[in-house]
Amino acid sequence: MYNNSNLTITIDGQVVHNANHSYDTNASNPFNLHTGTHRVWHHSDGNKSSHISVSFDTQTRGVMRLEGTLHLPTIPRAADAVQLTSATRYIDSAKTATFNVKSASFYNHLKVLQGGTHIKGIRLGQQSQGNVHVPVTLSSSELSTIYNRNTQTDGVTLEFVLESFSDSSYGTKIGESGALSAWYVFPEGLTPAIDSLEITELNTNVANVISSGHYVNLLSTIRVRMVNARGTYGSSIRNSYVQVGNIRRNGTSVDINGDVGSGTVTVTATISDSRGRSASRSTTIQVLEYYRPRIQAFLPARTGNGTNKAVLANVIASVKPVYINNTNRNTYRVVVERSERNHNIWQKMYDATGTVEHITQTLSCGNDYDQAKAYDVRLTIHDAFNQQQQAIATISTITVVMAWGRNNVGIGKIPTDGRTLDIEGNVHTSHKYYVDNKPIQHYQLTNDEGAIKFTDKSINDIRETGFYFVKTDNPAQSTAYGLLSVFYTGGKEAMQDYKTYDGSRHFSRCSSYSTGEWSNWVELATVSYPRWISTGVSNVFYKVVGHTVHVRGGVKSVSGGTFSVGSVPSQYVPQRLMFVVAEWSTNGDRNVHLQVNGTGEMSILNSIAGMAYWFDISFGIQ
Repeated sequence: MYNNSNLTITIDGQVVHNANHSYDTNASNPFNLHTGTHRVWHHSDGNKSSHISVSFDTQTRGVMRLEGTLHLPTIPRAADAVQLTSATRYIDSAKTATFNVKSASFYNHLKVLQGGTHIKGIRLGQQSQGNVHVPVTLSSSELSTIYNRNTQTDGVTLEFVLESFSDSSYGTKIGESGALSAWYVFPEGLTPAIDSLEITELNTNVANVISSGHYVNLLSTIRVRMVNARGTYGSSIRNSYVQVGNIRRNGTSVDINGDVGSGTVTVTATISDSRGRSASRSTTIQVLEYYRPRIQAFLPARTGNGTNKAVLANVIASVKPVYINNTNRNTYRVVVERSERNHNIWQKMYDATGTVEHITQTLSCGNDYDQAKAYDVRLTIHDAFNQQQQAIATISTITVVMAWGRNNVGIGKIPTDGRTLDIEGNVHTSHKYYVDNKPIQHYQLTNDEGAIKFTDKSINDIRETGFYFVKTDNPAQSTAYGLLSVFYTGGKEAMQDYKTYDGSRHFSRCSSYSTGEWSNWVELATVSYPRWISTGVSNVFYKVVGHTVHVRGGVKSVSGGTFSVGSVPSQYVPQRLMFVVAEWSTNGDRNVHLQVNGTGEMSILNSIAGMAYWFDISFGIQ
């Protein structure tokens, strides 16, 4: 019989073969439909039974079925994980992994993993059945591998697995145990480090007075630098700070100033790394107590033999001594100066040095003080660290309500020669002043010294007649002061003239007599011709005449393409511009373009190598 039928073989519920087969039984000989292999796995206890089912559809004679269970012999398998013990929780300590070996014929290999990466392997050879205790110690290189792979944590989980092989070559693996795992902390010594601390004085006024290694509270600027602050085994420094007394600054090199205390002061530098480990290094420095010069009292007064021309001053002050090796390094100066009242021209009257802390004395400030004049008397105490304290007192004229002589009268003072009326202090009146029957003007065109008045007010808010140096809202948009002349005509009308500080630009405008609103500024052109200014490229120049910028020059292209011909100030460029530039030849069809961008940069575009270009262009200012 000849036929073509389907054969299906199922083992443990898995179809392992399914195909059509042609066969011929006319010769009455057996016919092999299929031969093959299929691997089945024993259970963990070494037992295995497989259910086998065969289905053959003959098409003509129906479906033939054959099934049964095949019981395989029990075989020993891989070891079981039992327990993991360690002397300490640290990764560099001794560890013991215990496994239950099922067969003494297998060759065993202990595998140590961290994060799925193989760290260590130990070939144990054949072991007796039962519990096997495997001691594990990681070498320094294996530990280094773990440290460098884990720079963000201070510990890791290790896994221990026992593999079973069929022979001593460890080539054919039978199976492996479950994993024994535990968390191990890196050793306490695996911390960042600082080699040393470098401490220096940055305040030269202090360094010039006291010896190196000493510092002055409130004055010193103490620089603390960590020398070679670093992490270990790949960790990085995440945070660092320095503490001096009660002051803390972040960083590995910091400057400390302020009140750090006095005496023996501790300097501590601390770092922490990406593993969360910290390290500190400390030292001590000597900080000297200090306060700046103080003036508690300064009382100058006239005295003398009835003339009241001499002045004595009672002074109470303090200067802090700064002792090094029993020597006060803070030598100070006491200086007294005088100036006629409000003149600010000072004359030295007393100058002396000292070293005592508390100053209580009467100083002679001179004996030629004019009776008719008032004086400002200034006391200054300078210490060795260039710190100072000042006090100013006023010596008045001899107290007089009114005095008169043959040709003069004094109010509040004795009159001096050559004056008809001599008044000490300001004169206040609710009416006008007249000279030769003409009123004196109430408003000042200038300041008290006759100079132009400075103001930061907006030009738009200035209407009072006068002369001013201003810069706010000026029409030239200059950042420097310019000269503003204002002429007030009364009511809402006024005129303004503005010139830039160098006189190169001049503007004018007026306000409406009805609304007071300012007209637009009108810029006035000068008749002088400004000089040509280089654009930064040889033989190319520009100048500004009124509202027009002129650029001229001659250049030669070296390599062709685009090249710069310099620049003009950006404030003169109203927008991006493009001009046609002729080549220096008779071929007019090869003319190029000169481009001016918004920043004032100028370039020749698409030039021909070796060609000369001459140009003279102009454009209006915005």
